[in-house]
Amino acid sequence: MFVWRSRSQKAKKEVTRMAATMLLHKRRAFKFEDEVRLLWLDKQALREGVYIDIKAKTFIDQVMITPHASPAETVNIKREMKPFGVPCLSSGVLKSPR
Repeated sequence: MFVWRSRSQKAKKEVTRMAATMLLHKRRAFKFEDEVRLLWLDKQALREGVYIDIKAKTFIDQVMITPHASPAETVNIKREMKPFGVPCLSSGVLKSPR
C-alpha cells in the first residue's frame, strides 16, 4: 500500500531522525562512561509512565542527572530511584574546572 507523504511530513521525519541520532551520539571523551542511552519516540506524548519489570540495581549502577535539571526535577529523580537503591549524582559537566 502506498502512503503519500507531503514534503512537510518528510522534513519532520528527517528532523526527528537527526535529533535522535544527535542525542544517541557518544563523544570519544566520554567513552569511559560505558553508558546505555534509551530514547522513546512516539507520535503522541504519553499521559502515563511506562513500566518495565526489571531489578534496577542489576542493570543500573548509577543515574547521572543532567545539569539542566531544575532542583525540583533533581529531587524527584532521586526520590524515584531511592527505593531501588540506585545512587543518583548531579552532573558537574558544566562547572568550571578547579
